[in-house]
Amino acid sequence: MSAICGGREGARRTTSVVIQSRASWRAVQRVGKHVTRLAPTAITSDELTDWLIETALRYVGKLILVPALPSLPLPLPFTLPQPLAYVISNSPHLQLRPEKPGCPLVALRAVR
Repeated sequence: MSAICGGREGARRTTSVVIQSRASWRAVQRVGKHVTRLAPTAITSDELTDWLIETALRYVGKLILVPALPSLPLPLPFTLPQPLAYVISNSPHLQLRPEKPGCPLVALRAVR
C-alpha cells in the first residue's frame, strides 16, 4: 500500500478522497468519522442502463454473462431492476450473444 499511496499520510489522504467520491455519488454517507452505506439508486432509464452496461464492458474488456450484470461491483451505487436482456436487445451499442440456454452474453456491437 505504501508503494502506491506513499506512507501513512498518503494512504489516509487517498482513503479520504475515495470516501468523498463515494459520498458525492450518494453511495455512502459520512457523519464525522463514521461512514455508512446508503441504499442503491434504482436506474429505470433504458439509456442510462445501456450506458452503465457499456461502461462495464469497456472496463472488464471481455464479454459478460447477462445474469451476472446486476452483481458486478462496477455500477456500485446503482441497481438495474429492468429486464436487462430486453434493454440490451434494443440497444444500438450492445448485442446479445447466445452462449448456452438461459445464459446469454452481452458484447459491444461492432462499429461499421
